[in-house]
Amino acid sequence: MDGPRTRNLRRWLLEAAAGEEIGAVLTAVGTCQSWADVATTLDRDIVLDFGQPSLGALYAWTASRVIFVDAYDGFPSVRWVPRHPCAGLPELGGAETCPHS
Repeated sequence: MDGPRTRNLRRWLLEAAAGEEIGAVLTAVGTCQSWADVATTLDRDIVLDFGQPSLGALYAWTASRVIFVDAYDGFPSVRWVPRHPCAGLPELGGAETCPHS
């Protein structure tokens, strides 16, 4: 459940997908799996605060985005970059970078 200091990781990844289907996910385990295989594992609340334990690396692919987990000083975030070249201004750490995405 999302609260003032927590976010549900699975829902956060789905929001970053912006309605696109997440096809594959590469987790810290080191194997690529389907979204269906890992979605329940990612259905957990994380604390939004500095100094939190690492969520571990994660990449998720949609048709137009590569989504990833990032952290600054232990403060977690879910970011994305375009999957394919596009015009636009890049942002450090990824984000919404293509006007047509």
